[in-house]
Amino acid sequence: MSRILTPYKQLQDIIIRALALIAFKFYRQAAWWLLSIKYYDKQKKERQEVYEQILRQIKEHEINEGNSQPLIYLKHVESFYKKLIQVSDLRPEQQRQDRQTLTKIMDKQYLQKVEQQNIILPINDYVMPYINPKINFDSDYDPYKQNYGYITSIDPYYTIISSLQQPKKITLKYKIKGGDNNEEKKHFLLKNEKDSDVRTESRTTEFISVLNQFLQTSNFCNRRNINMQNYCIIPLCKEMSLIEWVDNTKTLKDIFDKEGSKKKGFQTSAILNQKNSKLGNIGRQYNEYQWKMLTHQEEVISNYFYTHFDTVDYQLSAIERYTKTLAICTAFVYIIGLGDRHASNILLCEETGDVFNIDFQCIFEKGKKLAVPELLPFRLTKNVEGPLGAFKSYGLFRLYLINILEFFKKKEKNIMGALDSFLSDPIYTGKQHENSVLHYTQFLTQARNRLTFKQFSTVQQGVDLLIEYAKNDNQDKIKQQNKEEDQNENVINLGEVQNNKEQKEDSKFFIYSQLYDKEKQQNLDENILKQENKSKNDIHKESQFENQEIFQNSDKKENEDIKTQKNEEIGQENIQYDNKFENQQDQQNSINKQKQQQNSKNSDNNSNSNSNSLYYLIGGFGALLLGVGYFYNSQNEEQGKKQVDESQKGPKQQIKPQIQDIEKKYKDPKEQDPDYFGDMGVELMENNKFEEAVKNFDQAIKLNPKQFLFFYFKAKCLQILGKPKEAMKQIDESLKLSPQDPSSMFLKAQILDNDFNDSNKAIKLYEQALKLDEKNQDIIMGIAVALGKQGKSKQALEQFDKAIAINPDDPIAHFEKAYYLTMIRKQREAIEEFNKVLEKDPDNADALLHKGNNLGQLGYLREALKYINRAIEINPKQGEAYYTLGLINGQLGDKVNCIKNFEKVIRYNPKNYSQICVNAIEQFDFIDDAIQSNPDFWERFF
Repeated sequence: MSRILTPYKQLQDIIIRALALIAFKFYRQAAWWLLSIKYYDKQKKERQEVYEQILRQIKEHEINEGNSQPLIYLKHVESFYKKLIQVSDLRPEQQRQDRQTLTKIMDKQYLQKVEQQNIILPINDYVMPYINPKINFDSDYDPYKQNYGYITSIDPYYTIISSLQQPKKITLKYKIKGGDNNEEKKHFLLKNEKDSDVRTESRTTEFISVLNQFLQTSNFCNRRNINMQNYCIIPLCKEMSLIEWVDNTKTLKDIFDKEGSKKKGFQTSAILNQKNSKLGNIGRQYNEYQWKMLTHQEEVISNYFYTHFDTVDYQLSAIERYTKTLAICTAFVYIIGLGDRHASNILLCEETGDVFNIDFQCIFEKGKKLAVPELLPFRLTKNVEGPLGAFKSYGLFRLYLINILEFFKKKEKNIMGALDSFLSDPIYTGKQHENSVLHYTQFLTQARNRLTFKQFSTVQQGVDLLIEYAKNDNQDKIKQQNKEEDQNENVINLGEVQNNKEQKEDSKFFIYSQLYDKEKQQNLDENILKQENKSKNDIHKESQFENQEIFQNSDKKENEDIKTQKNEEIGQENIQYDNKFENQQDQQNSINKQKQQQNSKNSDNNSNSNSNSLYYLIGGFGALLLGVGYFYNSQNEEQGKKQVDESQKGPKQQIKPQIQDIEKKYKDPKEQDPDYFGDMGVELMENNKFEEAVKNFDQAIKLNPKQFLFFYFKAKCLQILGKPKEAMKQIDESLKLSPQDPSSMFLKAQILDNDFNDSNKAIKLYEQALKLDEKNQDIIMGIAVALGKQGKSKQALEQFDKAIAINPDDPIAHFEKAYYLTMIRKQREAIEEFNKVLEKDPDNADALLHKGNNLGQLGYLREALKYINRAIEINPKQGEAYYTLGLINGQLGDKVNCIKNFEKVIRYNPKNYSQICVNAIEQFDFIDDAIQSNPDFWERFF
């Protein structure tokens, strides 16, 4: 329809005949678009003449086919069409309140006629054609839905939306043809924007429909159901439009406000431009100030997913859809140069998690000519990144974006053909055209360069650079370059960078690409790259080995570790059972170690962990990237929490009595000595034989039911065995015998917090225990963890600092704080704490792994690999490390090592890792490569 006014008469005749035939065949859907030709600009006689010619052609078809229904239907729609224009044209001075009535325009008699006219509801599902690219169809194929909705009435009341243009929200009532005859409601927005052209938005939504059709032909996108949410915009006339209201949605701004963010912090783009149109030279300074506010605000969108979607499955599905739709919307915004992406112009579907754009007036790089120019290619602030998972925009979002843009590059000619309508029938005319952002020919050239990534060597390099630029990580360098550009009155245009080396070297974009290549992997933040000064284990020297070497040496290393551990145990002194418990903190640490080992063992048998693992996989990099952490599942929350190895506490050593020493210590008849069974139970605990330990404690209790320690240790075993109710009974018995024992209070608080999700009672018990033992680090850290689960991050961190102050050299306290900082996504602070752990214990595999994970979350993937590889060298049986390594390899495009690492982790733990590894390979689109690499292993999974 953009070519109906072509100066070529023969071409115009062909277009008119085609439109007339389509309008006759599909008159219900075509009526809305035909009327926009007539009413768009009545001052243009050419349009009126074209409309009349189409009507004459339709009349000829009616005579030939013996069907007079199309023109009759068109008259009915035209009558309703004019009523909508009247409603839209109501002036503010005529309105006395927000809720208005339509009775003066649409009386009861008219509304009764509407129901009998079967006017199709003008929404995207009914008036836009759908053609499945995978099926063959003949000339009789109907691309429209047969069971469409038809208008039965209109709600007599409408609402005025509080905004500058004061659009009107109306409600149309309709029934489904062939349905159950129940009347439903659908909301629409009537906009009347002076000095604008509503075709801008209408054509943009048409372009989205075309892109969605193309995406169906992509195996990658179609398999993952990657598409954009779209809606219908009917241009009633030049300045008025009828816009489909998308139900069950909220703007990001609404979500920010609901989650407690400051309202001012999200007033960007057009809102700021309106407020600061007269700022002059200080416009850029204000823009930089606003950027600082955005990047330092607390992340809140991710919290919305946890609170709004009530089950884990819904949360996973919503986060997956958010990641996919954000990627396709980002690609769309980049190609079409869409600006004004403030939080009120981005919507989130409350049912699916889909994110999509509204308000397309600021296309064609118009945002760069505003008083406060918009220089970033798309919106990728801290809050928008929040739900993307562990590695934010460097995870699956990046993978999707690369694949989408690579596909668009292949479809360059088709996409450029769809954009051609903006050139054949320009929206800006006269003075408006002279002042437009870009001439359409120039814009289309720019769009073609973006589609082909002409200024980059590869699409992947371009995406990485665009993400870096949108995140604006290198503030100082960019500010300096912006200053130079201001002096030359030159606003950066990313799409205009040419291949010519001289032009390229003069552009800001090339300068930034140099920063990316030289500095991103080398000159990282000093806090992040702070290396341990221990010459004994220089992290850079020891971590520079390839994945192949890890696999070759892993089995050998495992045997050496087992042998070393046994030698250490044999060389340790024997101590008395009574003396053990006198040093309560050392004893508690020893038991914590057993709990860690058993939790790891139990997690292998717990299939529920798959749901938590999948959560992080969808967000970017797998559940065990961070451990399950504070994303709690009521059935397995404790299984996911990683504990630091207590043998790595430095000066504190656990002294284990050997079974043979216990046999020598006690004289016959041993069966009558409760302490014999108590000592034996503790020894069995330390060897992870918890069920046998319980039997020994039962015998000890039978012989001496007044010794609270027997109940205490039995409770510990039962807790580790996953029997919290039985453990609670035993710890209550312990407290009856010794009400002032802080260790029993501590254990009961742990069970309440971890197994019964009652952090309030747990904190009270921790505080009682702390009064009895004020310097107990474990109790203070227990309080910190419980506060963290309640979302009280500030108070939790204060408690962690309090625990660290007791013994600043204790690596465990630093590890626990670092782990919590990881959970609340304060990666830089977490890395600093993990560095402190590694200063005391350079071989702490858990700290190395988590430091690597945090580096990865910040986008430093290659640096992260060094630490994760080092963790695997120390502990080759760390399944989560191989899994994370595979994910990073996948993100870096290293298919061979990605597949090899996933195979390794599945062999270690097939029950918990098989499905999430298979999902990851599918997401990376490495299925064929995996089967080819080892068909005997992978074919059974695919």
